Amino acid sequence: MDTIFPITTDALLLAAFAAQFCKARKLRVLELGCGGGIVAVELAAACPNVSVVGVEINEDAANSARELVAAQGLSERITILNADLRTLGNTLGVFDVVVANPPYFERGRGRRSNSNTIAAAKSEESATLADFCSAAAKSVRNGGAFISVMRASRLSDLFRELARAGFEPKRMQLVARDANSAPTLALTDARRGGGAGLDVLPMIFTQKEQ
Repeated sequence: MDTIFPITTDALLLAAFAAQFCKARKLRVLELGCGGGIVAVELAAACPNVSVVGVEINEDAANSARELVAAQGLSERITILNADLRTLGNTLGVFDVVVANPPYFERGRGRRSNSNTIAAAKSEESATLADFCSAAAKSVRNGGAFISVMRASRLSDLFRELARAGFEPKRMQLVARDANSAPTLALTDARRGGGAGLDVLPMIFTQKEQ
């Protein structure tokens, strides 16, 4: 089926990074572009006091996310909506945290997946990075967090769009294959209306030493 989202390292890293902020706190979380629901499920499982609303534009992917949520027994704490994040505004109320895995590539850039669904998720074929940041700003409370994962090569784009949307990066962790490889991903925790000052955490290596 074209709409199946595989479990990816970046999704698991995003959930774990967000859980560091959310653990032991009662928070309302919004996931923009939740795909097959992996991040929402992992975050809710790690943080028992968190409730999550996931928004996904693809109807089949949203249905797959609902099935995963139900299979994990998390339907009381996770709600999946089939909606376009660009038209949400503040219709869902105010959230403490927004999480997202925005498109890694600008439209027409990067190698296109054979899956139309995955291609739309990985490149700006529907929503752009700016759309994600704008939607987060309209949904999160002042002082709330927007936690994302992005290609390290697009960090300048991310920081620019975060600033335009009123966010200040406060915590960042780079991800590389090993100690001899350049970082490929960046996990970022930005705060709406936050002050200057960025904590750069120790790098994550995805390949264990032999």
